[in-house]
Amino acid sequence: MYQGHNKTACLSQQAISEAFLRLLEEESFDEISVSEICKEAGVSRQTYYSLFGKKENILLYEISRHYPFQTCEKDCSPRHLSSQICDYLDENARFIQLLIDHDSGNLLYTTFYESFCHIENEYVASFMAGGMSSIIQKFVEKGTSRAEVEEIIAQIFIDAK
Repeated sequence: MYQGHNKTACLSQQAISEAFLRLLEEESFDEISVSEICKEAGVSRQTYYSLFGKKENILLYEISRHYPFQTCEKDCSPRHLSSQICDYLDENARFIQLLIDHDSGNLLYTTFYESFCHIENEYVASFMAGGMSSIIQKFVEKGTSRAEVEEIIAQIFIDAK
């Protein structure tokens, strides 16, 4: 997946992502073809493959665009991190619902696991990533209150230290 800063490539990535998300509103993940995505986005198949390679990477791109753990220089306290995650949930609830509806919630796990690389014990990192992705899925499915979810997430981070 392309991660550079070329303006044209970044605009094409965004167009492809937006087109794919529009198509996901109407069709299942497996039914959407690369040709359909390219047509909707107004890009060539070559552009698609050079930027993403496969459909799953579009979803990972969309997750990473607003992912709450990308910057943590100032305040990495459990309360701050849980607040960031809940902000992410509030701002991206529809997208997360699309992930769940299309059986792609595992991508949340993957993203969390990769962000927990600072945790030396891979079992702890895996457990936390699984817990976080499950909490997010339940939050979206059940409509749990933000305050409750924020407290649960903060407690997970506090206990993990």
